[in-house]
Amino acid sequence: MKNHIFRIVLLTLPIVAFNVLFFIIGGTDHPGSVWMAYTAIHLAWLICLAVPFLGSKSDHPVNTMLLGSLALAFFALQLVVGIIIILIAPENIVWPLIIEVLLFLVGLIAMGATAWTNSMNAAEEKERVANKQVAQQHSLRVKLLIAKCQDINLRQQLQRSYDQLMRTPVKNSPAVEQLNYDMDGVLNKLERAVSNPEEAMQLAAQLQQLIDQREQVLKFTH
Repeated sequence: MKNHIFRIVLLTLPIVAFNVLFFIIGGTDHPGSVWMAYTAIHLAWLICLAVPFLGSKSDHPVNTMLLGSLALAFFALQLVVGIIIILIAPENIVWPLIIEVLLFLVGLIAMGATAWTNSMNAAEEKERVANKQVAQQHSLRVKLLIAKCQDINLRQQLQRSYDQLMRTPVKNSPAVEQLNYDMDGVLNKLERAVSNPEEAMQLAAQLQQLIDQREQVLKFTH
């Protein structure tokens, strides 16, 4: 919040200075092109103020900074172009209007594309974190099973599964969602049957098959 307040104060200074100079030096008698440039500058200023508040809490700080910097550059460009139009003060409003419309189109498209990219990146990061948590939970559950089991063969099988889980990369892939769900089911059964070596070995083999499938799917997922 303090950063937002500081940003508002910092951005208010140039617009206040601009208004003071505009009315003291130029007064209020201006052609339509000047008032259009004046309005465009203030619209760009409002957009620049509003953009940081439009991001979600899940956005990465770097992405938020990038969008804010883009909005600031847009305001600075509008300020320069607007001042040039005000100094020229053309009677014909057509070409200044075309310039301002093009600037707004380019600026809004650029900021919209950046905001969309930021939201996609935030969604992917959220999914990656969720996938990582699932992989960590599976690894932890297998590790606990290793500590509980007394059968040497079962322990070796579970250790192999644990080692494979630890080295399998964490990626965003909808293709492994069902496999993760199936692994949860097998682990639930395995936790109940850990004292029964024969049944536990069968379940451990099923778990290993699922881990192998998951590793193969992730290997070919880009």
